[in-house]
Amino acid sequence: MAEPTSPPIVPARLVRATWALVGVLTVASVAGTAASPLLLVKAPLLLVALAPDGRHVALAAGRVDPLLLLAVGVARQSLYGLGVYGLGAIYGDLAVRWVEARARRLGRALRALERLFERVGALLLLGLPLLAVCVLAGAARVRWIVVVPALVLGHCLWTGISFWLGTHFAEQNLGMTHLVASLRSGENQSKAVGLLLDAVHARVMAVDEQQTARSKTVFAPASRVSPLTVLASVAAA
Repeated sequence: MAEPTSPPIVPARLVRATWALVGVLTVASVAGTAASPLLLVKAPLLLVALAPDGRHVALAAGRVDPLLLLAVGVARQSLYGLGVYGLGAIYGDLAVRWVEARARRLGRALRALERLFERVGALLLLGLPLLAVCVLAGAARVRWIVVVPALVLGHCLWTGISFWLGTHFAEQNLGMTHLVASLRSGENQSKAVGLLLDAVHARVMAVDEQQTARSKTVFAPASRVSPLTVLASVAAA
């Protein structure tokens, strides 16, 4: 394990700017996740710009231009990673020790990542462009000219995987989008709830039939009705 290094003297203006960037992007992620049902239907690209989680990229795939979706997702995630990298560079090993003092398990995980980072360096960002790795890269004083390409390529890889999964399951994604849109109206909500209750009732009856069949030593398979299938049919209606 590398010896703890004291953080360099950083201008207060740069410290405030870094915290402001991380704070704004964090608030944007929370807001985007909270409004994701609405944004998924009305503005999927805005959803990815606010909260570029893999699940949001997958759900937006097929509804937004692929290159635009990848560009926005990668740029947003890379910007957040650079902000966290800046915090690591500002506070150095103090940031890791602060986490260790408050969350031992997370601190041990960070130390494990730190040992792995010491072996492979910034290449770790290619496979694991995590915020924790960005902090370690900053604390290790890795030059930004090395971090930026590795971080961008890493996010390109994982955003591309999320996009591929979204297009691979495009039919299910479209059904989920229609479901979210239909549930916004009170009439469809009542219809969906009614059909869901019918599906639950059918499932209970199927269980009763199975129990009756077992008591008679007749093991006939009972039909199963999935509530998700019923909700999907409501969305398609």
